[in-house]
This record gives sequence, structure tokens and C-alpha cells, in this order.
Amino acid sequence: MAGDALPAGTVTFVFTDIEGSTRLLGQLGATYAQLLDQHNRLLAEVFARHGGVVFGTEGDAMFVAFERASAAMAAAVDAQLRLQEQAWPEDAVVRVRMGVHTGDADVVGDNYVGMSVHVAARVSSAGHGGQVLASDVTRHLAPDVDSIDLGRHRLKDVGEVGLWQLAHPGLERDFPPLRTLTAMPNNLPSAVDPFVGRTAELAGVHEALAESRLVTLTGPGGCGKTRLALEASTAALSSYPDGVWFVSLAVAEDGERVVPLVAEVLRVSERTDEPLADTLEQWLRERQLLLVLDNCESVVPAVAGFADRYLGQCAGVRILATSREFLGVRGERALATPPLNVADDPVLAGVSDAVELFLVRASAAVPSFDVGAADVATVAQICRRLDGLPLAIELAAARLRALSLEQLATRLDDRFRILRAGERTLQAVVTWSYDLLTDAERELFVRLAVFPAHFRLEAVEMVVTDDLVDEIDVVDLLTRLVEKSLVTTTMEGDAYRYRLLETLREYAFARLEERGEVSRWRDRLLEWAMTRVDHVEESLRRPAQDAALRSVISDSVTLRASMDWAMSRGDDLAALRIATAVPIGLNGERRQIITDLLVRVGSAADGWIAGRAYSALGNMAFEQADWSASTEANAVAHDHFLAVGSDRHAGWAIYLRAHGAWGMGDLAAVDRLIVDAIAYFRSEADTMGLGYALWVASLRTSDLDDAKRMAAEADELLRGDGSVMGVAHNVEGRGIIAFDRDELDDAATFVAEAVELFATYGNVGCSAHALEAAAVVVGRTGRAEVATELLGAAEELRHRSGQGHRPWEIRARHGDIEDRIAPLTPAAQEAALAAGRQHSLESAARAALDALSSAGRGVTTVR
Repeated sequence: MAGDALPAGTVTFVFTDIEGSTRLLGQLGATYAQLLDQHNRLLAEVFARHGGVVFGTEGDAMFVAFERASAAMAAAVDAQLRLQEQAWPEDAVVRVRMGVHTGDADVVGDNYVGMSVHVAARVSSAGHGGQVLASDVTRHLAPDVDSIDLGRHRLKDVGEVGLWQLAHPGLERDFPPLRTLTAMPNNLPSAVDPFVGRTAELAGVHEALAESRLVTLTGPGGCGKTRLALEASTAALSSYPDGVWFVSLAVAEDGERVVPLVAEVLRVSERTDEPLADTLEQWLRERQLLLVLDNCESVVPAVAGFADRYLGQCAGVRILATSREFLGVRGERALATPPLNVADDPVLAGVSDAVELFLVRASAAVPSFDVGAADVATVAQICRRLDGLPLAIELAAARLRALSLEQLATRLDDRFRILRAGERTLQAVVTWSYDLLTDAERELFVRLAVFPAHFRLEAVEMVVTDDLVDEIDVVDLLTRLVEKSLVTTTMEGDAYRYRLLETLREYAFARLEERGEVSRWRDRLLEWAMTRVDHVEESLRRPAQDAALRSVISDSVTLRASMDWAMSRGDDLAALRIATAVPIGLNGERRQIITDLLVRVGSAADGWIAGRAYSALGNMAFEQADWSASTEANAVAHDHFLAVGSDRHAGWAIYLRAHGAWGMGDLAAVDRLIVDAIAYFRSEADTMGLGYALWVASLRTSDLDDAKRMAAEADELLRGDGSVMGVAHNVEGRGIIAFDRDELDDAATFVAEAVELFATYGNVGCSAHALEAAAVVVGRTGRAEVATELLGAAEELRHRSGQGHRPWEIRARHGDIEDRIAPLTPAAQEAALAAGRQHSLESAARAALDALSSAGRGVTTVR
């Protein structure tokens, strides 16, 4: 630490660290300490010569402050030149990345506090060894410094920043892309295998997107449209401040599902007083983003209408679509996705995209696969006969697990008459792959088509294994289909989920139709769906309900299909139970479905089923801030539960009515209903319900000693039951009570636990109100800027969650909590709110926990 006084006010920071320091440590062992000391002394000397003050080191990182931006940039360049000249122990290669940023920061002891410090750290972490990055703020303060404009990039936790690379004849100029893409908002699926070729096509997509706001990639199934779209949109992430969002329309049963599917991906919530399409338009008008609409072919008119409306009204929106036909919208740029090229020249054929794809996929399928010069010609012949279609090539390469290259070529010779059938090329490739299966594998493959989306092993065993095999295990059969690239896998938690590619599913489903077996297997799928519903109903209002709901939500597409099938065959009661138990769509749509089904089933729905249905209606109305409908639905649910003797669930209906009354501002009703709910739960020995009711009661009472007692009792009950979400709600309440009692350490600890629990469970809506509580606690310490940033994060997360109401946990005692935070200037307040809105759930939680850790003792952090 330098002894010089730290610059104050507007400061230029230089952050540095050694790239690959862990590797160097492993390479040098004990000698690494000598290298690090040499590195530190060299940088400290250079920075001091330019007027810099080292105010911190951490491992191989160094933090330096300068009064002038030009001095900081000159020092960084000088340091890089000196690093290149050094002789390092054991001839080690030392590459240091550096970031420079200017901004206001407060000196606290021997350190700085302020957003500028975090920005400098993020600028540094975006670069590579040997590279010096400067923010646009710093560069504009020293415009004469030679630099390269790298464009605007979104940096983790700090938002969008313009970045410049400092240039000098003695420094490198060419570096890999900046490390910022993963911080860009997006939901793009991660690629599981390398992207091969398509250089010209990628350039064409980028050029088209620059010139047109609607680009459609066209071509037959299996030609690689989706993969090309994903690769192009991933590369374009930094061009869209509000992200790139992938929407699969393969699950859209009809055109009416297009808007809801887009809204679900963007987490735009519907409002009770406005059509969802209008809400979505209003939201999109303020954004600059790219929508990737995949598999549009089954809903072309609806997608065309969507593009025409939203592109016309939302100037910052662009669309990249994939479809087997163009959309026919004014301004559309349609790009054909051609097969991969295979040159006729034997020498050039060996370096063509199609051959490269085959070799890459073959090596992945069979790691020992080795191709000689003579074999390249055979590979080129195979690719040429498959018309260069990527799916056909990949399926062929996968067969090398069981066939030699020559055997594969021979089989193509035998069957290629079909593969030349024009538009049926992909159909022929799938047929060829299908014919290579054993009878048992083929039977399982066809039956799997009944699943409309991802499925679990347990579902396969329950739905499609009747009379399938005699002595062959279904796990073995499914594994064979995975190995033969007919079934894909993704990891969810600690187990795999499986899926048929859409083209393969369509092929298999056609076989089911030919055999007249669609109804048979859909009936079996409905039976499976009802077992899932049974599980949810058994777990209802018990600690296991959170896990049960998370489990069925992951199967919601399949359960929705089962519900539709039940309605089509007249089993409205089964459909009602599914719609009641599973979030099968947006709240407004689901409310309407349940309401319609209740009318259709009439008295056939016994008290339990009707009570569950009305309880679900009440919950959805509550989420949409439709308070009166929520209280009315829960009142009806209460009567149905009482009629069948389920006093415990009647107590829950009373408890939920209290929440609706709270939303309406009828606080006398809240207090009366909570007293009744507590009585129900005590009489029924429902410890989870009692814990929740005591939590609400503790927030309502003005007697802080009584509030503390009730919240402590609730904590014991909820922890004893293992009700994680209940514990999270209650510890937030305990934090608020502690805050009111001026027990700031306890307040910070309790609220931090609530933030961590909600974030760990991915509960976006509840995280929003926990962040509001955190903002009030942090605001007490005088850090108004940080507190306001947390409020901005809470506002954005609440919007993303689809909640139609503002939470009242902290507001129950403090009203308009913005008034509890020290005022900022309008500009500073807006800047802090804007910074907060940039947070993801995870980064907002980390920010809150960091802030709370200095407001109290014993605060944990999210991992």
C-alpha cells in the first residue's frame, strides 16, 4: 500500500490481474511467490512514476488510483511494455489484463467506495492478458490517446459501457472477443457441439439483420436453420442492449399461442384491465432486443401478423425467424439456408463444410475414429449423396458406432434411390435411420412421439412400455436411442430429461397414426398426467408442495397436452384437475379454462375438486391484483372444503382470503380472518398453516414484543416442517420487526437470509419484496445510492415475475418506503434506479447481501 494520499472526487482507476494465474501457480510451485513479488514491484514502480497510488492488492490483482485519466492510460501502456521486457522465473509467460475507468468515489479509510470501483473491476475482467481496456468515460477525458473503439458492452452487474482498447506500436492489437457475452440478457440454448462451417451464411445473416428488422431463414426440415439462427444471434448479443430471446413455436398448438409464448419468454405479465398483446406492445416499445422465433411453419399467418404489428410499433425490436416458408410480411428479408457444400474436386472436397461436419460429429460419436486421405473421398461421397443436409450427415456419422465407414457407404448405395426424392430427402434419411433400429428400438421410438416435449425416464416406463419388450430393459433401449442420436438429453437437477427432435417426433407420430394407435397412447399419457396431479394434491398445503409444484412445472407442456386430450374426449373432470394443479399457461388463460370447465362439469365436481379449483382461481386472481375476485373465490373454496370435512384446507382458504382483503385495504377483515385461520390451524394441528398465519399476524400487530414472539413461534414451526418458502417469508418479517425495534444487526441478518433463500429457489416475485426490505435496512446506514439501486432491482424483478401487486411485507409497517431512504438528487436517483434495473436475480441478491453484510453481523452470501 502506497503511503501517498488517495485522490478524491473524480478518480481514474486502473485494475490489473494476471491471466492464467492458477496455471502459473501450478507450473511454478514455490517459485510463483517470487514471480508475484517481481510483478507487484514492477507495476507499483511504473504506476508511481505516472502519479498513481496503489490502494489495494488481492492475490495477483492490483488496484490503483490516478487524478488524471491521461496519466492512468499512459501508465497502463507503460506497464504493459515493461511487462513484455521482463525476464520471469523459469521463463514463465506473464500476461496481465488491465481496465481503466473514471468516476466519482468516496474515500473510506484506505479504500474507495462507489460504483466506479465496481465498473473498473468489470472493465478489467472483460479483457485478455496483454490488453488494456478503457471505458468510454475515461477515453473521452483523454481523446488524444491512441485507442480502438470496441463498441458498447454489457458488463456484469454494472450495465452497458462503451469500451476502447488502448493502442501502441509495442502492444498487441488482435485479441479474442471480450468476455462480456455471457452477461448479456438472453435465454439462448447453450450449444452442446461445435458449430461447423456456414461462414458465408453467418455473414449473410449479420448483413441482413443490419439492413432489415425482419429476417427469415427458410428451408426444409433438417437443413440447419435453427442452429444457424442460434449461432448468428449469439454472435450478435452485444448489439442488443435488452437482449436476445429465443422463442420456440414448435409447441404452439395454434396461432393464438404466439403472443403468450413470446410474453412468457420475456416474462411480461398480463393485466386484468388490458389485453396481453397490448401489454406486450407497451413493454417492447421501450426495448432494443432481438427475438428469435423458431419453427414458425405451423403458425405462419399468426407470426406474420405478430411481426407486422410489433415491428411497426416497436422501433427497437428486430426478429430473426426460422420457417419452412417465408412469412410474407412487408420489409421481410428471406434467406434460404442451403445444404452444406461438397466440392466436386477431390482435393477441395476434403476441406468442405459438409465433410468437416461429418468428421467432427464422427469423432464425437467414436473418439477412436481416424480417417486417412483415402477415406476422405468416401466421406465426401457420403455427404454428397446426402445432399449436404446437416441432419442427414449427423445421423450418418452417428452410425459409425456400429458400422465401418465402408459399411456405411455400402448401405447408402443400397438405399440412396429414396434419398434422391427431392423434398422427401429428410424423410428418407429419417426412414433410413429408423430402419436400422431393432424391432424393440423402433417400437419405443414410435411410441415416444406421444410426448409433445421433454420427458422423464419414469414417464417412459409408465406410459409406453406395455408389452414393449420381454427381457430387454427399457433403460437400455432408451440409451440405445440416445446413442443413435434419435433422442436428445438435457440435465435437470440430478437426472436426465429426454426429447425427440421435432422432425423425428413428426416422423414417429405419423407411424402412430398409420397404425391407428394415437388414442391408445394419449390415453396412457393422460393416466400418467393424473398420477402427477395426485402427487400435487397429496402435497397441497404441506412442506412438500414446493418441490411437487417445481416438478410438475417442468412437465407443464406435456400436462397441457394431456388436458387438451382429456377435453377432446369429453373427460372434463380430468381436465379440470390438471388445470387446477399445474400452471398450464398464463394466469388469465388458466383462470378462463378453469372457469369454463367448472361450468361444464357442474355437480360432477365433488367438494374437494371444486374447492381445489376455486382455491386455484383465488391464487391466480391474487397474482393479478384482482382482489375482490380472489376473496370471493377463496370464500367459495372454503365452503366446498367444509362440505367435505376438510377443515385444514378450509383454514387455508380463510388465510388466503385475508391476503385478498389486505390487497383491498380492508385491514379489519385481515385481522379477523387471520384470527379465524389461526384457530383452524391450531385445531387441525397444521403446523405449516399456523406458521404462515402467525407470520402475517406478526406483521399486523403494533405490539412489537408480541410481533417478535409470534414471528419466533412461526420460525420454529416452519423450520420444523422444512417449509423453506415459509421460513423465507417469516425471516423477512422478523427482519422488519427487528428493524422497527432498532435491532439493526438482527434486521440485516434476517433479511439477508430471506434474500438468499428466495434467490436460491429462483423465486423472482418474492425476491422483489425481500430486496425492498433490504433497501430500507441499508438505507438506515446512510447509503442512499445503494438502497435506491436495490429498489430499482426490486421493481424490475417484480415486473419480470408477472406479479400484478406490489408486496406489502415492508410496506405494511412503513407505507411508502421510498420516503424512508435519504433523498438523492433527481439525476442520482434515476441513475441508481437504472443501475438496479440492470440486475439479474442472482446479481441483485449478491448486491443486497454485500450491502447487508456491512449493516449487520453474521450475514451469509449466495454461492
